[in-house]
Amino acid sequence: MNEKVLRRICGFAAFLAVFFLLSGCRQQESRREEMRDEIFAYVLKNKNELDHNGGLYVCYDIIGEPDGWVEFGYVYSDYKRTFGINRHKEYPNVYFYDRGIRRDLNGEWVYEEQICSHWYYYEVHPY
Repeated sequence: MNEKVLRRICGFAAFLAVFFLLSGCRQQESRREEMRDEIFAYVLKNKNELDHNGGLYVCYDIIGEPDGWVEFGYVYSDYKRTFGINRHKEYPNVYFYDRGIRRDLNGEWVYEEQICSHWYYYEVHPY
């Protein structure tokens, strides 16, 4: 086979591999955003009927992904969490974002975002 043709085939194969990889990541993010929106809507609609459950995390759904799984849910907390500030040196495993907070734990990381008053959305991701 001609070297020039072989290079084109390899280049095209590399392009397809990157395209499918990026496409899969975008689908995962899209599913996460859909799940976030669904949980927000559910809690906002039913917050007066939901059991505070002593602040225990309530699993809403678990989605399998190529790199493991993601658990989605909500939690009631009397403790007010702070959002919207940068990572602070006192909390090396805590990352603050505009909409939420991420905590790195043993073998997984948890993202939380306020839904309303004392209700929070969460995601648990394995490493």
